[in-house]
Amino acid sequence: HRQVVFAARGQTMSIAMYPALGLVSYGSEAAATKAPLAVIPANHRERLLLFFKKNDPAKVAQIDRLLALYKDEEHVLWEHLQDRYPSAVIPSVSAAAAEGSPKDPESHHHHHEPTRRLDLDDLGGEICLLDWGQGPPTTSTKNARLQSVAVMNRRMTMTLAQESLQKFGDFSSRLIHLEENELITQLPPTPKSDPVWHDIKAIPHVCQHVQAEWNRTHGHVCANRITSYFFGKDLNQRMTKSAISPKKNAVDLLITGCEVSLWVG
Repeated sequence: HRQVVFAARGQTMSIAMYPALGLVSYGSEAAATKAPLAVIPANHRERLLLFFKKNDPAKVAQIDRLLALYKDEEHVLWEHLQDRYPSAVIPSVSAAAAEGSPKDPESHHHHHEPTRRLDLDDLGGEICLLDWGQGPPTTSTKNARLQSVAVMNRRMTMTLAQESLQKFGDFSSRLIHLEENELITQLPPTPKSDPVWHDIKAIPHVCQHVQAEWNRTHGHVCANRITSYFFGKDLNQRMTKSAISPKKNAVDLLITGCEVSLWVG
């Protein structure tokens, strides 16, 4: 058996399953689990073939012409098709991948299982065991009673242990469809330049600029220094007042903060 365990309590954790691609992604940021769709080439020919077979079979013969006309701007083509066929569902990337890949006669995945995401219960506490291999999942004797669910076209099982007294209901009702879901924002077209790399390269310059603003004593005074000055002045007045007229069992200074993933709290 090959296994991996995920846990969530006080920190979010999401697991996305891509059965047609044979891939599982996970992360504390739910949106990050959609990243595999950006690195896997979209087979626009297969997607168009699926789309026209279902919505307008006569247009199948025009696929090559459309691909040539919208070369490198396929996202515009899909926008036009959605406008022209408002009630139609645009085939997902994974659906096209499943249609275009050879079928495994030993598996049961002739029926395409959609791409879905599970958000673990970070409030009540939850542990997820993913197990792939031969036979039932390997669990401890204490947790043998836990029910396992087949996922990834039955190539993997998922076992959940919930710490909260308020147990979740049906497993399938917790799964969120990542594609063909109007409530989920799809990935934008891949930019030709890498904005993240540009941001990383700008970090030293930004840090130097911030430090220079704090060190500046003449001329224009930055908003950070002005804000810190009045905040410190107000805090000092409150602490002085508290020292002059102390109250029994009173709190002198309470500092609160909120940490959200990689944000600075």
